Amino acid sequence: MNYLDGTWCLIFDMDGLMLDSETITNRAWIQAAADLGYALTEDILIQSVGCSTAQFEKTQKKYLGEYYPFEKAWDLKNEHFERLIEAEGISIKEGLLPLLDLLEQKGVRKAVASSTKNPQVEKRLKLTGLYNRFEIVIDGTMVEHAKPAPDLFLEAAKRLGVEPHTCLVLEDSPFGVQAAVAAGMPVILVSDLLHPTDEIRSLTLGVFNTLNEVRIFLSQK
Repeated sequence: MNYLDGTWCLIFDMDGLMLDSETITNRAWIQAAADLGYALTEDILIQSVGCSTAQFEKTQKKYLGEYYPFEKAWDLKNEHFERLIEAEGISIKEGLLPLLDLLEQKGVRKAVASSTKNPQVEKRLKLTGLYNRFEIVIDGTMVEHAKPAPDLFLEAAKRLGVEPHTCLVLEDSPFGVQAAVAAGMPVILVSDLLHPTDEIRSLTLGVFNTLNEVRIFLSQK
């Protein structure tokens, strides 16, 4: 299958796939919980990569107790995250820019579909100079259900004006892979914080370590 022949659209996740923001987010969460007297660990956070806010809250309370003030921690996390990116910026993932260059050379249409809510999505994409490289940007405020539901990807296809089965998804999380499959879209996984299970691997076209590897894979199809 030639995904660069102009008949396909590519849909990108944002955090963890294009931006090295998951590690910053985790640092912000751990500090926020500590501010409130709770010991939140990276192992707990990794279990919820790419999931909905409701599922994220459920997972944290499973380990920290039902009285854990999730909403207050969420606000503190956002404050710490903003402080960190103002001080350190956000790095672009290895291989992203050459991949975008290739897609633009081939005339492949591109969209972003992120569970993160605006204005954070727009801010992060603009901060890294990526916003104008995508035709469509879908964020978590635009759909009813977050990943692993297919809503984000289906909305991206709708706004691109194409059928879901003509979209290829690039993801970094198991929830994202499941969402793409539910949307009827082929998906490539670029592993970030989570190592995929055999079951998740079986749902993908391939699992890669970097977007450079994805670019080479697509160029050889």
